This record gives sequence, structure tokens and C-alpha cells, in this order.
Amino acid sequence: MNGFAKKGQLVFLHISNFREVKRVPDVINTFYGVQKEVNSILVLVGEGPVLNSAKEQVKELGIVDKVKFLGKQEDIVTFLNCADIFLFPSEIESFGLAPLEAMACEIPVVGSRSGGMPEVVEDGVNGFLCDVGDINTLTAKALELARSKSLRKKMGQAGRKRALEFFHPNIILPQYEAAYHEAIRLC
Repeated sequence: MNGFAKKGQLVFLHISNFREVKRVPDVINTFYGVQKEVNSILVLVGEGPVLNSAKEQVKELGIVDKVKFLGKQEDIVTFLNCADIFLFPSEIESFGLAPLEAMACEIPVVGSRSGGMPEVVEDGVNGFLCDVGDINTLTAKALELARSKSLRKKMGQAGRKRALEFFHPNIILPQYEAAYHEAIRLC
């Protein structure tokens, strides 16, 4: 992915299955606002039903040269390790695995306060959470991170710490096993 960004460009990243609930147009609109003020690119990883409309939106906004559509990828960590900010304004999210993966790679998240996202992302600590569809706040928070390398680093480190302390497999798997054992016992 390093071949996409020019020296000094920030890399914004979004990874999803490109369904309507992921609000990919919000990702693009947020980036559109950011790129007016900060030298940056947007990398979109994934495929799905709204992919073609997302490509059309990028054309209509005149930012084709600043947005890269990479389709479905297997090695997500490679892309996460090259990103500066992860955008995830999903409308409905039961948990937020993609943001957790970003946090594990020390990438701060700007996303929606919906579903299980507040369980993963601590607003103001390891990222920012905004109301669903609030493009102005998403853009403002993305710009706040884009303008401060030290804030990105601080939030990135806090995100990794949270990922390891609360969501590491050694912590989560025993909880799942206990829940399954209890469910079996009750049957």
C-alpha cells in the first residue's frame, strides 16, 4: 500500500463488506471534507452491493485521484499497518471487529456511536464516536486526528492497549467457553 501514498500524505482506511449499513457514502463524504484541508488519500478495501455507487460518488466529487478501491483482500494487516486513521461510520454494528483490528495495529478510529461500537472504541481515548450520519462531526474529528501526529500516536497506543487488555483471544475464548458450558448445562 505504500505505493499509493505520496510522501507526506495521510492514509485514511475503510474496510467493510460495502453494504448500506456500513454507510460507505459517509466515509467518502467525510474524506471529501478532510482532503480539502489535509494532504491525504482514502483506501477502501472490500466488495459488496454499494461498491459501484461508491465509485460513482467518488467520480462526482472529483476525487478519483485521491481514492483507491482495492476490492476484497486477504492480508488486512498489511493495509492496517500503512494507515493513519480508520473510518468506520457504520449504522448498525453488533461488535466492530474491523475497528478492533485497526486498534490492535495502533490506528485510531473515527466511527459511529452505534450498536457494539462503544464497547470497542472509547470516545476520546482511542478514537472518536459520532452520531450516525453526522458527517460534520465525523469530518471535524477526522481532521483533529489528521492535524495532530501526537494525538494519533496517543490514541493508537491506547487502542492497542484496549485491544490486548479486553479482547485478546486468551481473555475472550474462556468467556465464550464458559457461556457455552452454561448453555449446555441448562439444556
